[in-house]
Amino acid sequence: MGLGCDAASTTLMVSLGTSDTIVGLTRNPHPGLEGHVMVSPRGPEEWFAMLCYKNAALAREAVRDAVAGGKWERFSELVAEAPAGNDGNLGLTLVMEEIVPVLSVKGTFRVDRQGERVGEFGCAAYEARAVVEARFLSMKAHAAQLGLSTNPTRIVATGGGSTSKVMMQVLADVFNAQVLVADTSDAAAVGAALRAEHGLACRKQARWVEYEVRQPQGLKVVASPNAEAAAVYSPAVLKRFFDFERGLAMQGQAQQQQA
Repeated sequence: MGLGCDAASTTLMVSLGTSDTIVGLTRNPHPGLEGHVMVSPRGPEEWFAMLCYKNAALAREAVRDAVAGGKWERFSELVAEAPAGNDGNLGLTLVMEEIVPVLSVKGTFRVDRQGERVGEFGCAAYEARAVVEARFLSMKAHAAQLGLSTNPTRIVATGGGSTSKVMMQVLADVFNAQVLVADTSDAAAVGAALRAEHGLACRKQARWVEYEVRQPQGLKVVASPNAEAAAVYSPAVLKRFFDFERGLAMQGQAQQQQA
């Protein structure tokens, strides 16, 4: 509520921090083993869907330390140096076991443009961009499975990662949507206040009162999709990344069976 998420306008919220989260409302939920689908407080016809990733800021920091001397400014430069799609190179850095999807492995895993496993890309820019693209490609692939829109009109970003211009541009290009950030850090408190106001209105009238969507104040556009870059992140690329994740999931399962 505090960020103006609305199933009708296909607004999604992405939080990038200690954990990475994508949240949205849907009228067509698909509950599964990954993510969460809950009743929405806005009404009986909407559902609240969320994906939460464990490998977030710590994974990006690990790559930053490895290729950018621990400096975020240099890390951002490297991400921008690599082209959209990273020339077909996919990478996933897991500093801990992941829950979306369930990956019982740790380490940095890479496949080159031919789909072959490699120990390293041999290019710092590829390494930096891979960890950023991996998060947003995974979000888009798995959000669709929950019933969230993969063609939102806009994305509202929060968390420490939302201050990175280059990360916000990659997010905009992957989802082909404008990215906005709020000039307030207390969106959760605003949402709680709006929820309380709505609950009071229902109590006063002793019935369900339709919630009136309010757009939060202070949102500003920080990234708009580049048409050429957005075209790179095609359904085929999403499937390729999804298969990459699935291969790691199978690897983790095999290791557990052998243990």
